[in-house]
Amino acid sequence: MPAAPANESPLQMHPLELWARLSTQQREIDILLLRQMATDHNLPSGGYGWYWVGRAIMVTAMGPEPSDWWAKLRIVMRQWRDTGTYGIESPTVSRRPRATSPAAPAQTTNLPTTGGKLSDMPILIAKGISGRERADILARFRRAAAGGDIATQQRILSDLSERTNDPTNRTL
Repeated sequence: MPAAPANESPLQMHPLELWARLSTQQREIDILLLRQMATDHNLPSGGYGWYWVGRAIMVTAMGPEPSDWWAKLRIVMRQWRDTGTYGIESPTVSRRPRATSPAAPAQTTNLPTTGGKLSDMPILIAKGISGRERADILARFRRAAAGGDIATQQRILSDLSERTNDPTNRTL
C-alpha cells in the first residue's frame, strides 16, 4: 500500500487493485503504464506518486463514465502536476476542509475505518450509482467528516449500502 502524505487519508487498496475495479477491459500493459505514471509523478508530488495515482483513479471513478478511462486519468494527473495542486479535484473546487476538532470517539460498527475515521472508500467504489449521485453522496460524507459528525457519516454509508444492496457498509 502506498504511503499517504501528511493530512491525507490512506488508500484502502493499492492503485493497481483500484484500476482493476474501474477498468472493464484491463490490458497487461496497464500495469506498466500505471507504474510509469506513478514514477513520473514521484518528484513533483514529494515522493507520493503511487498515492496520487490511486486518488486520481478514485476521482476518475466519481464522474460519468468516460469512453477513455486512460485519457481522464492522464488529464487529472497532468492537471495536478502542472498546477502543483495534487488532490484538488477540479480547477474550480478547492480542497475539502480538514476537521479542526479531535475525532469523535469510535463507535461500534462494521463500517470501514482508517485510523479511527470512517473511510469514504465504499462511496468511491460503490456500483449501481451515477457519477453525479456519487459526487453528491461523497460531498455530504466529507462535510460530515469535516464537522466530526460520525452519526451522519454512518447514516450516509448505511443508506448507500441499502440502496446498492451491499451489506459490507451497514452498521451493527
